[in-house]
Order: sequence, then structure tokens, then C-alpha cells
Amino acid sequence: MPERLNPTSRILAIDPGTREMGIAVLAGQELEYYAVKTITQRRSSTSIISQACQIVRKLLKLHRPQILAVEKPFLGYGARSSLLSVVAREILTLGQRHGCNILEINPKTAKKIVAGSGSATKREVASVVCSRFPELRIYLRQAHQYQEKYWANLFDAVAIALSAAELSK
Repeated sequence: MPERLNPTSRILAIDPGTREMGIAVLAGQELEYYAVKTITQRRSSTSIISQACQIVRKLLKLHRPQILAVEKPFLGYGARSSLLSVVAREILTLGQRHGCNILEINPKTAKKIVAGSGSATKREVASVVCSRFPELRIYLRQAHQYQEKYWANLFDAVAIALSAAELSK
């Protein structure tokens, strides 16, 4: 559990991935920044990890968060799952080196905090996030399934940020 922080603390929240990473910065009650960052250098596991770390280093330097909140990866089977674990671990290590309070948040915990149920669907969580931050509504309903999956990374990151804010009270 992180130390109690003031209500204006800046939280950098990351939904880690090996293809895309959802990013959200919450400053107090304001959603200051949000994005989906795409991992373009996919030649090897090393290049994926390196680019993910490069993205996070830039975000830490630019936003100077007091808290780094990372969604705890779901560990399925296969190489991609273990690579995701390494990416998440490296992100957490970078946050520690930058002096951030670290929170690793389970997806079910975030769903419960944000949507009121640990079994809420991604769409239900996204709808709650959009009710809090209406500017995100344009990303909610997409014409193609791959677009919805892409923007789900953003909604997951915002949910992690909101959860981190609640857990840090």
C-alpha cells in the first residue's frame, strides 16, 4: 500500500502490452493526458521490452508522477504472456528508479472500484469511464472490432488511474 498522498498527486497509469500500451495521467481529479502507445519495433522480445521502456522513461520524465500504477498482467500460457510479465516488471522497476510510489493493480480490483463489480465487462468499465470523462466517448463505439480492442487499452489505463487514486486516499 503506498503512503497516503495529497489529492492533487499525479498518477501515471499504464495498461502494459506487447503490441499496445494504454496510458493515462490523472492529476487530482483531472485527466491530464491519455493515449495508446504502439510498440512498433517487434523484431525480438528484447526490442519490444526496450521500446516499452523507452516510452515509459519519456512519460516519467514529462509528467513527473508521484504514483506509477500498472495493471497486473493476466498470466495465460505461452511466450507472449511471459513477455508481458517481463514488460510489466521492467515498467515497475523504472518507476521505482524515478522515485514513484508503485501500485500494481489487479484488473478485477480496478473493475470493482470503477464499475462496482469485479466481473464487469470491458465495455461496462469503458462506459463508466466515459461518464466521468465525456471527452473519451469518441473512442467508445468504433466501426471495427480491432479499433474497439485498440482503444480498450486506453479505457483500461484510465480505470487503473482511477483505482490508484481511490487506493491512495
